[in-house]
Amino acid sequence: MKYRLLLPEEWDKLGELFEDIPVPNPAVSVMAVAENDKEEIVGLLCLQLQWHMEPLIVTQPDVDFTELKEVLDNQLRPNGNGCYYSFIDNEKIGRMVEDAGMQPQPVMVFRGEV
Repeated sequence: MKYRLLLPEEWDKLGELFEDIPVPNPAVSVMAVAENDKEEIVGLLCLQLQWHMEPLIVTQPDVDFTELKEVLDNQLRPNGNGCYYSFIDNEKIGRMVEDAGMQPQPVMVFRGEV
């Protein structure tokens, strides 16, 4: 087994592996791959910059979260893949985010440091 970084010009090899998941942008990502003896990619792990929405600070009750979110959505639309996440630690903010069209995800979040 050979482990290496996949060069950006090689990322076209990833299409079948990703199926319905958008392939990350190589300009802001690096991809570690495992290749077998036939130089087929049989494993990968991507380290990527990922948009996330936080913090949210509201000092007056008439602030509309949906309007704030739309301003940010408009920044991502011209750039293609506009996937982002929001890490929520209280139910009130969670309801606001869900009301604005974001979907809860069945994931655990882990933190790593180098």
